[in-house]
Amino acid sequence: MSTNNSVEPNNFAQQEKKLNSLKKTIKLKRWIIGGGFILLVSCLVVFNWGLVNLGLYYIFTADHFKEGDKMYITESFYASGADQADALRLIRPSKQTDIDTMNVNEFMRETLKKEVDTTLKPFAKYFSFGFDRHDMVKQNSAFIGTFVKASLVNAKSPDGKIFLTMMYIIKPNKKVFHTEDAEYKRPIRLPQPYTLANDNIYVYPTSVSAKELKTFSGL
Repeated sequence: MSTNNSVEPNNFAQQEKKLNSLKKTIKLKRWIIGGGFILLVSCLVVFNWGLVNLGLYYIFTADHFKEGDKMYITESFYASGADQADALRLIRPSKQTDIDTMNVNEFMRETLKKEVDTTLKPFAKYFSFGFDRHDMVKQNSAFIGTFVKASLVNAKSPDGKIFLTMMYIIKPNKKVFHTEDAEYKRPIRLPQPYTLANDNIYVYPTSVSAKELKTFSGL
């Protein structure tokens, strides 16, 4: 009996020691996982602060639309006195398959293929077309089109840097929208070696409003 009484306390002490050690290990792992998560979030904020800022603007400042909603030019544009609210098109670098469809001789085709630059990125670019202020006056409305969807696209800064931004794709109101190819019966002039990426027309969220201008609404 005395032997059993002396062994049981020792076993209990060993088990308690192992339990305490296990608790410390679990606690340490929690700190490591938690710290890693915080570090990951911090890195995302640091390296993608532009996207975070863009998201905050879109959520709290920009007018929101659903597909088919009417879009109007902003009060600030109309007050500026500008003749035209510019629109953008998305352009992308030409591919070898694009060159194959060009109406050029074989020598020129092969020369152009050698000049294809795979490091270039697509980006939204202003062209000499947009929404005409004078036509808005004629229509007695700042209605410029209907909302299609929001899209994250590349844009280019004046110093040539590419950055990601939010734009709205719009189905233009043809009564106020003018394009270079329609006005002057010539193809849109594109920088080389780029081509149009799609048929979409883009505007910045800062350029549009969900409300008619007071000038035209009579309010």
